[in-house]
Amino acid sequence: MNLSERLRELIEVVTPPTRRFVALEEETGLKAETWRTWWNRGGKASADMIQAAGKTWPEYAFWLVTGTEDFFSGHTSPRIRKSPHVQLRERSAAKAVFLKMIEYAEWRDGGSLDAKINGKVEQADDVFEYFRAEINELTTLRNAQEEALESIEANEPTKRIDSPY
Repeated sequence: MNLSERLRELIEVVTPPTRRFVALEEETGLKAETWRTWWNRGGKASADMIQAAGKTWPEYAFWLVTGTEDFFSGHTSPRIRKSPHVQLRERSAAKAVFLKMIEYAEWRDGGSLDAKINGKVEQADDVFEYFRAEINELTTLRNAQEEALESIEANEPTKRIDSPY
């Protein structure tokens, strides 16, 4: 399966079929017509589409780009989520970490030394500390979730799947 086919599979899972392109525009910021044209004409997905999908659904970004899952680190595929045969517990806390890291990268690369946090302008050092603290807290939550899920899954050997393949 190539990257465009994976993007199509992802979109089929995360968007409703009746308002797919409107939902994509709302979620990613790319125009609905851009998505509709690519969807209907086929061809290769643009870099903007891939980047938008990866930022919107970061839990699928690794799979989208590589075709490989790293489920136990929070990188999955939509196939896993919709499969009735795979009984793995979702690592949902990882998505929050990914989203905060994306937010930090956008701030860092945005060229502004100041940023708005909770409605007020903060200096760059304060913003960096804010992101550092947020990412550390979310990472701690993700690690705690992973430990708990590993413990639960270890006690349910019939449900434990070391690899979804």
